[in-house]
Amino acid sequence: CGHRRIALLVPRAQKAGDVESGLGFREGAEAVGPGVEADVTGLPPDPRTIDGVVGRLLAMPRRPTAILVT
Repeated sequence: CGHRRIALLVPRAQKAGDVESGLGFREGAEAVGPGVEADVTGLPPDPRTIDGVVGRLLAMPRRPTAILVT
């Protein structure tokens, strides 16, 4: 059981550690085993646009069952 489609939202700025966080997130999801999908999505710099990003994720046919925001 548990979440099978997980999205990580990170700043698009690509500051130190952002790329590594995304890679580590994907590696961790792969380590859980088959059937776990990890998606890393960049957030625009304006925090007022986060609702649009989340809305697009939730509108997907195979939407994430969990969303993490950094």
